Order: sequence, then C-alpha cells, then structure tokens
Amino acid sequence: MAIRVTQKTMYNDMVGQMQKNLAGYMESVQQGSTQKKINRPSDDPAGTYRVLTTRVDLTNTAQYQENVDTAKGWLNLEDSVLSTRVPTVLQDLITLAEQASTGTYDASQRKIMADQARQHFGTLLNLANTEFEGKSIFAGHRYDHNAFEEGLALTSWDEDWAEAIKAGGYTLQGASSETVIIQFTEDGALENMPSFRWSNDGGDTWQEGSYEKDVNGDLVTDANGNVQIAANGVILTVPKTMEVKAAETTDADGKDNGPGAKNGTLLYIRPTAIYQGDDKDPPVDVTMMGAPKDLTATATGDFGKNVLVRMDSDADLDTAGSEFTWSYSTDGGANWVTAKGQTSGGGTMRLPVPGGYVDFDATGAGGTI
Repeated sequence: MAIRVTQKTMYNDMVGQMQKNLAGYMESVQQGSTQKKINRPSDDPAGTYRVLTTRVDLTNTAQYQENVDTAKGWLNLEDSVLSTRVPTVLQDLITLAEQASTGTYDASQRKIMADQARQHFGTLLNLANTEFEGKSIFAGHRYDHNAFEEGLALTSWDEDWAEAIKAGGYTLQGASSETVIIQFTEDGALENMPSFRWSNDGGDTWQEGSYEKDVNGDLVTDANGNVQIAANGVILTVPKTMEVKAAETTDADGKDNGPGAKNGTLLYIRPTAIYQGDDKDPPVDVTMMGAPKDLTATATGDFGKNVLVRMDSDADLDTAGSEFTWSYSTDGGANWVTAKGQTSGGGTMRLPVPGGYVDFDATGAGGTI
C-alpha cells in the first residue's frame, strides 16, 4: 500500500524536531548556568522529592554540628577552669596557709597574707561564674544567673549555736569584706540582752555591740520572736531564746582576753560564696482535662517527651481491689498502650509510664476518677 507524505507533513515534522532540539538546548543552557539538574519540580518530580528531603537532612545535620560545637566549647571551657585555673588558685592558697602557720612571720605579714587570701577568694568567685556564650556554665538549670554570689555566713564553736545555724535559724543583712567576731561578756538568753562586743581585726581591738531597741529602751522582737544584733554594719537576726555563755575578757594578769581566759560564746560572720544555681530538674508539669474538680495529679521521673494518660474505665480509689483499665501514649495520641490495674485503697493511685510515675490523689474528689 502506498503512503503519500505531503510537503506540509514533512514541514511540520521538521519544525517539531527543531522545537524539541531548541527546548533541549535551552534546558542544557539553564542547567549549565545554574549548575542544577532540576530547576523546577516538573523537570523531575521524583528527583525534586529527593532534593527536598536531602535539604532537610543537611539542615538538621548543620544544627547537630552547631550543637556539638557548642557542647565542645562549653566542656572545654569547664575543663580549663576546673583542671587548670582553679587548682592554680587553690595551690596559692595552700602555700599561703602553710606560710602563715609557721612562726617565721609576724602579725603584720600574716595580715598581708590574709588580704592575698581574700583576693584569691574573689578570683575563685569569678571563676565559678564563668560564662560561655552568655550562659553561666556552673549554675545548673539556672544558667541565666550567676552560679555564686558573695554573701555572709555564720559559724560558731558553741554546739547549741552550731546546731541552730545548721538548721538555718538565722539571717544576715549587710556586707563585710572581713570576718567579724562577736563575743558575749554576759550569760543568759538573748531576750535578756546580754552584753557583747565585736571585732573585725581578729580580736586585736573590740567595740561594744548593740541590740535593736524601741524608744523606751526595750528589746525589739519580730512576729517570730527574733532579735537583731548589730556589729560592724551587719545585722544578725536570731531567735530571742538562744542562750549565750560569758567570756572572760581579761586573764589573771589583767591582759585582755589573754591565755587562759574563757572565750564564751563566739560567733564568726565570714564572707562566703552563696550558690544561686539549680542542679535539680524542674518540676514536671501535669495538665488534667475532664477530671473531677478536687483530683490532684503529680508526675515523678525523667520524661524525654510528653506522655498522655487516659482512664478507659472508672477507678474507685477508696476501695481496694477495684479493677480498671487505662492507657498511655508517647506520640500525641496516635498510638496507645492499654493496661489493666487494681486499686489499693486509701484514695491514691500510682500509674507507671515511660520515664517515671503518675500519682493521683482523689481524697477530695469523692474517691473515683
């Protein structure tokens, strides 16, 4: 069978080939200028998907690398401070203490050593507050605060006072760059205002101390029964019932507080570093929906992600042996793990979940959840 090819068909076919070649040429030119094989999704839909996925992976990898660099910088700085700079300061302090403990140096030289020790204390305080990228590296979770602040602390050799101090039964207001010694010269409870004196030069010189009094000269106490003692610009607040022992301010030869004299109750107010950070995990936030009004719930553990807990049947927490069904989800409710439980009575219940426990207290909610 004969087929006739017209001139028009030949022309259209030639033009079509030319257009196809031109489109291919233009695509090659664009790929050459952009250095990209895919310039629009229609060029290669499957390839476009792979490109987008790869871009996400590269972004995540870059973030991981940035996190690693930050962690390495943080740890390297910590290592430098703890393994090099702090030991150097501590060794200097040890050397000063060893020198001062010998009889080679007189009081004026030991005073210079004490000043040097205070300077080392300031250095240690600054090292403890070292920051990396604006964050305090030794402050735990509270990295936006200084790890330590300079303050005052109270110590005493008197066992009763030492026990009260350990329990935190005092407060200090004011500031002092030197140790203040408070010495009582009369026996009795503080509410009777036994006389005392204070020194900020290690006992070389003494000044009379004072209590807070009203216009009538009577002792002032706060609502908690505390009294205020003033010494060297520092106010010590302690319970008025605290007992003190009198000191012998002179010995048998009349020397002020010399050898053989009784020291009585001595209180030492010293400059110290107070920790301001937080090395504990923040409390777990528990949100309840559709629960009885007076039901309370708390969570304990280390949760790396949100955990949903669902009660699938009522649970009578006041009755021991009551069976119930509950579920938990760690992916926002997409999948649930169901379990059966049994109450133990007493109005409370503990449910184990990934990472810890959830405790319920229904004593004020009628006992049923």
